[in-house]
Amino acid sequence: MTQKQVKYILKQSDFGHFLAGLIDADGYFRRGELAITLDKYDLSMGLALKSLFGGRCRFYKKRRAFNYELNTRAGLLRVAELTKDKFRLSKRLAQFNSDFRMGLNFPASALDLSPLANNAWLAGFSFGDGSLQIKLSIRRTLRNAPVRTQLMLQFSCEPSCEQLLNLVLVLEEAPTKEQCKRKLQFRWF
Repeated sequence: MTQKQVKYILKQSDFGHFLAGLIDADGYFRRGELAITLDKYDLSMGLALKSLFGGRCRFYKKRRAFNYELNTRAGLLRVAELTKDKFRLSKRLAQFNSDFRMGLNFPASALDLSPLANNAWLAGFSFGDGSLQIKLSIRRTLRNAPVRTQLMLQFSCEPSCEQLLNLVLVLEEAPTKEQCKRKLQFRWF
């Protein structure tokens, strides 16, 4: 990424929300460090973060994943400025407000309670921990019966994010909420 591209991305107001969603999904803060675990197919995201903030990408041999790790003060301050007051997971906010921000001498942050449709937080969260599927099914129950067409939009994520996905219910039509083996799913018909 060129410096011009980096400056353009950082000027975008929604990038901070996207980054906060990504960290809420697959990241964690420790004193003086930010780490985000990404799938090996998301290498381009790891390299983009590396060019924006510095840091490194560390690969796991036996897993299909890698860690983006950032521990430079300048990069951490830039991330803190972009994500301040944009986290929605109380666990991640607690990590940010405890040791992480103290080491940077940065003011405390608060939970973001704005509607999900107003920013890119859900896009970042979905990139890290979600799955979006669109299914079209065409059925005929009897030979002479009319054809039934059903379009379904399904969003899935890990059960730990249930408090966040309850915010999705605020969207125009309330979806059905189903708990399957390991994921929480919301479906719109």
